[in-house]
Amino acid sequence: MTYRIKTAVRLTGIPRNTLLAWERRYEVVCPSRAENGYRLYSDGDIARLNAVRQLMDQGYKVGEAVRLLRSATAQEHAEPQTGVRIAIVHPSMAEQLRHAGESAASLQVLQSVGSWTELSASASGVEVLVISLDRLGDDPRRSLQTALQLVGTSHALVTYSYAPKHILQRLVSAGVRLVRQPVRASQLITAIQEIVALSRGSGSAALGLQGPPPTVRVPEAVQEPLERRFDDLELARFSEMVSSVACECPNHLAGLVRALVDFEVYATRCANDSPDDQALHRWLERNTSRARHVVEEMLYEVAMRDSLPQ
Repeated sequence: MTYRIKTAVRLTGIPRNTLLAWERRYEVVCPSRAENGYRLYSDGDIARLNAVRQLMDQGYKVGEAVRLLRSATAQEHAEPQTGVRIAIVHPSMAEQLRHAGESAASLQVLQSVGSWTELSASASGVEVLVISLDRLGDDPRRSLQTALQLVGTSHALVTYSYAPKHILQRLVSAGVRLVRQPVRASQLITAIQEIVALSRGSGSAALGLQGPPPTVRVPEAVQEPLERRFDDLELARFSEMVSSVACECPNHLAGLVRALVDFEVYATRCANDSPDDQALHRWLERNTSRARHVVEEMLYEVAMRDSLPQ
């Protein structure tokens, strides 16, 4: 899948001018071009840009981050290629990777569970733990540290949709790779491969999940929420499906539904002591469910049309 520069900016959080400067000065990525001359960024480009940004969040300068990535990638290609051994704590990611076909052949899923408490040590050795932030409970740092100890690795990829900024910053500063959902299988695979390449190339130590969190100031309905039409697995399949609709509407609509579902959950968990705040978050949850219902109807109609003979 390819993305215009506006979407690449949104997916990476890198300003447009910065992105263009990185291309010119460091050749971080070399996007292809559409017939009209517009840049087209691949899933791999997006994953690489996110890797550079997160290395910079850990204190590297942009040039250092780019050199580190290149060195790690070169070393990975020079070594015999073996499948990256991963453990997954996510409701639908293992199934999503199975539907990715040959592109997921570089991964070995040793464990796939719904809760980190179900993880166990593996004789084959887990290299990367892939886990959804919402599976880490009220104390993500402590839960992640314990989960990593259970599987015997120090490398984690955490997917998230909505989360307090101080939690995300603490995870990044500890060396955790963050990937925002919805995420395509190809982006996930690239991110996992880069984690392993960096760990082999730099000999990185265990994640620094100890110590107090930094002090960061986080900026800041009425019917019952509507029932979901599609579950997590169905949304994952829509995200990966090859559609006869050239504009890939089913993929994008599934991503919108996924984001709205995640915001509903986030709003529900944003409980505060103030009754006014509680009422506000209930209102947000219920009205988000209404917006989700509209997009689900759109996804259903597009999917029905796509299933008809063309």
